Amino acid sequence: MIRYPALIDGGDEAYGVVIPDLLGIAAMGATIDEALINAEEVLCYYVLEAERDSVELTSDTPLDMVETPPRNHLASIRLTFQTGKKQVG
Repeated sequence: MIRYPALIDGGDEAYGVVIPDLLGIAAMGATIDEALINAEEVLCYYVLEAERDSVELTSDTPLDMVETPPRNHLASIRLTFQTGKKQVG
């Protein structure tokens, strides 16, 4: 199972999630749950595009190896869906 680490930041109905292993992958939401759901969706789209363009994915970093900046929270996002070539997750 692939689980990418995610850093959550924000408050007051504005939360952001970044996936440090995949530069440029980020999502927003009014709640932490919404931001994580949006990040999962963005991650799925990223993987589909990477597969289409024959781009190799970066390995997922173990959570205990991720540096968490102050006022950020660490979570993980599970990558699960069916692609044209293989099942991921």
